[in-house]
Amino acid sequence: MRKYFKIFLGTWLVLTLFTFLGFTKLDRVMADSPQSQPIYRLYNTRNMEHLHTADVNEKNRLPKLSKDWKYEGIAWAAPVSGDTVFRVYNPKSGEHLYTKDSYEL
Repeated sequence: MRKYFKIFLGTWLVLTLFTFLGFTKLDRVMADSPQSQPIYRLYNTRNMEHLHTADVNEKNRLPKLSKDWKYEGIAWAAPVSGDTVFRVYNPKSGEHLYTKDSYEL
């Protein structure tokens, strides 16, 4: 049983590191591309929610409006063309839904 656990743990560690390093390299390449835009990540310490936005004004404004919002940096680089992603806010739960399906709006 120990042998299988070590194999599983080793495989998981290698795949995790490979995935992390691979995506990090990909993000750096994409971030330098003129066909991409940064997606900013903010964290709300009160409701423990992450918010993602491409709007630099929203990124700068939220931490000034409430000390609960903390800017965490660029989450990834998104292509400037392609499908539109919509963000919907649920005031009852305080959560955001991200979708490309306009029927969910």
